[in-house]
Amino acid sequence: VQPVKSGYALAPQGPFELPSAGIDGLVLTMEPGARLSGVVLSGTGAPIEGVRVLPSPGPGQCSGISTEPSDAEGRFTVYGLFAAEYRISVSLPGDTVYRRLDEYAPIEISAGEHVEGIEFVCDFSSPGDFAIAGHVVDTAGESIRGVYVIAERPTWHETQTGGDGQFHIEGLRDADFEMYVWHKQYAPQRLYDIPAGRDGMRIVLEARGGIEGYVVDAATGSPVTDFEILERTRRNHFNGQADYLRVSDENGRFSLAGVEPGERTVLVRANGYAPETSDPVLVHPGQTVPELIVRLSAGRIVEGIVYDPDGQPAQEARIFLDEQPTVGFVIQDYALAVTGADGRFTLESVPAGATQVVAWHPRHAAAHAPIPGGSGKAEVELQLRPGATLEGTVRAEGEPIPNLNVTIGDFSPSVHESQTDEAGKYTLIGLSAGTVEVVSNPTFGEAESWYGRKHIRTVEVREGDITTLDLDFDVWPTEVAGRITVDGQPPADTLY
Repeated sequence: VQPVKSGYALAPQGPFELPSAGIDGLVLTMEPGARLSGVVLSGTGAPIEGVRVLPSPGPGQCSGISTEPSDAEGRFTVYGLFAAEYRISVSLPGDTVYRRLDEYAPIEISAGEHVEGIEFVCDFSSPGDFAIAGHVVDTAGESIRGVYVIAERPTWHETQTGGDGQFHIEGLRDADFEMYVWHKQYAPQRLYDIPAGRDGMRIVLEARGGIEGYVVDAATGSPVTDFEILERTRRNHFNGQADYLRVSDENGRFSLAGVEPGERTVLVRANGYAPETSDPVLVHPGQTVPELIVRLSAGRIVEGIVYDPDGQPAQEARIFLDEQPTVGFVIQDYALAVTGADGRFTLESVPAGATQVVAWHPRHAAAHAPIPGGSGKAEVELQLRPGATLEGTVRAEGEPIPNLNVTIGDFSPSVHESQTDEAGKYTLIGLSAGTVEVVSNPTFGEAESWYGRKHIRTVEVREGDITTLDLDFDVWPTEVAGRITVDGQPPADTLY
């Protein structure tokens, strides 16, 4: 059990033996939250903007409820830390992968303490005799200054382009690299299988675009003057909060900048209206989509109660309409309501086309209930199922793999996700009965030679039962070879 509140902190408490009647009278005493601040530097000593710093008190744990990316001077602050010894991981600009800084000793932080003046150098490189070099341009062929060019794997190296758009990454060993190219004004790119020694690369970045338009009442056509809007691809991946923009405009007008090119939609929510997703629009590089109209309809009120498998009110059940989400951040960011201690919830803006209510809980299988017909207030009851448990051990060539994500479904963060302990063991709970797809994928710094070799298995799980599934990574003597052509000819040496 771990409470979270701005300005305070407390380490996870327990574990507790939970009887069917539950636990009452539990007292959790929070401490003043500690802070960690400092600066993030590149291997050359230059400050890096846009880095997120993640303090971890133990395998699979994190702390800190408020953090912003490092500023232009490389400065950062992490708030809400409880007293513990922390190891540090970082995520570079625009990326969601965290790299642990194993060369730094753990940092001991006391309750309410402000540890400041810390310097972290983000340089994962190992010396080598090879380099990767090239030129980063926009779609008009103009050089782009200040682009982060990162050779991520199998070892970490990074640089920035100068005014001529050129980059040169040195000290690489003889290997194929995965690269990440990022600039805040352009759509990022991820490049694969780039051999060390590659010279003359030409990387073309597409400028981000924008979306402008109006939000109106579907019945009257009058503007909705106060609302929140979210472009569905935009999300703060670190702290799990959806990046909604609050708009107050007498004409109902909105303007979204920094939208990645491609087919995009926006989600709008406002008091008294059902949430609405716009029609898809095509955002072209460097251009703004004008006059997108989003029409909001008045919503129906649906009230209800959620029970646990023992028939007791279920607290902290998250409520959705029509379908249970499969992606972890959707559960956290987009729940329409969360039940209290009495298990009750109220949905005030249910669209007319919604057919059922879904209740999700981390320890039980989800429950579904149809929404009664009619236009007035509706009442529903849902009872969560006991759910199935899946557990096992993950090994590579006979040795356990710690700190490895095991998910249900080939994506992460998944609604059902576990991290292996030092013995390689994982446990997934609250699964719905039936056939599930189990995926494990070694991460950076763990079983390096197996990075990217996903292990995918299917298994049948039964409600209330524990199923064991061990996963073993063995040598795979296979290869895939082919040829890429454009109109029958080898493509030019340009990567898109």
